[in-house]
Amino acid sequence: MKVSELIGGELDYWVAKALGNAAQLKNSAYDEGAYCMMHDKEDGKFWIFQPSEDWSDGGPIIEQERIDVRPCRNDWVAYYGKECGCVYAATPLVAAMQAFVAAKFGEDVSEI
Repeated sequence: MKVSELIGGELDYWVAKALGNAAQLKNSAYDEGAYCMMHDKEDGKFWIFQPSEDWSDGGPIIEQERIDVRPCRNDWVAYYGKECGCVYAATPLVAAMQAFVAAKFGEDVSEI
């Protein structure tokens, strides 16, 4: 699957994997989407992890990894490392998280 096509829970799952954490993708009971559960290494519990939608999850990654995110016409563009180049997406968090995953795994990831 192309990293540029990842959104929602699937993108969040790959961000968790890129951070080196165990993660599970769960189907939502409320809509047709999915969400990511990430394993906390310290207390052994799983918690909802949404870095592509929630600034409290995605913001620290952008800051720690020094991902450059800027508006670009009607989209957002994220730059992360020489390997990744740039990624365009509809929101700054999606652009940054796709860039992060692409830098860690390449342009394609396996099916979950």
